[in-house]
Amino acid sequence: MNIKSYCCYSYSKKERDKEFPVHYTKLNTLKILLSNSDGTKNKRVTPKLRLWNTAYMNDSYEGGVFGKLLCHAAENCSKSKGESNATTDDVKKLLQIYFGNIMEVGTQIDSEVYITSFSKALNSFQMWNIYADDEKGCAIRFDDDFFDIKDDYHDPIEDAGRNVYSLYEVQYYDVQEEKIKDSKHNFDIDLVRIWKNLRKIEEIIGTLEKSVDKQNEIKFALFKNAIFEVRSFVADRLNEIRFLFKTQSYEYEKELRLIRCSRSPKIDEDNFKIPRLYIGVERDIDNLEVTLGRKLEKQKVKDFNVWLRCTGKVKRINGGDY
Repeated sequence: MNIKSYCCYSYSKKERDKEFPVHYTKLNTLKILLSNSDGTKNKRVTPKLRLWNTAYMNDSYEGGVFGKLLCHAAENCSKSKGESNATTDDVKKLLQIYFGNIMEVGTQIDSEVYITSFSKALNSFQMWNIYADDEKGCAIRFDDDFFDIKDDYHDPIEDAGRNVYSLYEVQYYDVQEEKIKDSKHNFDIDLVRIWKNLRKIEEIIGTLEKSVDKQNEIKFALFKNAIFEVRSFVADRLNEIRFLFKTQSYEYEKELRLIRCSRSPKIDEDNFKIPRLYIGVERDIDNLEVTLGRKLEKQKVKDFNVWLRCTGKVKRINGGDY
């Protein structure tokens, strides 16, 4: 909660026009957002901004920085407190219980956490090139009311019980100096607490497992299910923060992430060869500002301008040249 609270993105009214983030994406995403159809002939739906399961993160090292930071915190904790030394292998072994090989793949396959990304980098060549289809896509800016971002946000965990969608600022890790770049928050304190709690959880599970009657199949199955639920809950809480840390090489992205946990995902069976899990932001799509990529053909820019104006959901169109 401390980490999420610190990373929660807020800004003053004076900064809104200048800093409010954009979502770089392909034109197909824009069409999905503004079309009252889910891609089938029979169904009509209200379009929503989608958050995708963390299993689909496109960077193989996503989440790996968190593992490295936790290793440092665990090692330093042992040295300063005179406890038995915690090694990198100790941390890796414990995290593998929740995520598999976090230092290489870094993505839990059965995660219930969903993410989509925005950027404070306006008109960035790298962002247009990488995420907006080599400047043939678009950049979408949502109205600030879409997220209900507030300076006094008090309930960061899961956004539980509140129809609030907070953006969280990604923290960039300086590999050379082994610290979070320009951070005013001491993440080590929170990471040490996380490490101690993870270790305590596994100690308790180990003790309980010894006392369970393994000959009683029903009781042992119930015990295993309970442990799975506990570990899944812990993994999801960690997923809510571990994807907020990236290496400094990605600093140019100036990334903000909308992160939310859900046990009731939807399935997109129309836009992918293998269906994908997602959840929708329960906000109406309205008052968008859309910037079209400058490598789009003039006729496409003209056609999109006509269509975007007719949707009634776009307040400003920047066509073909940013």
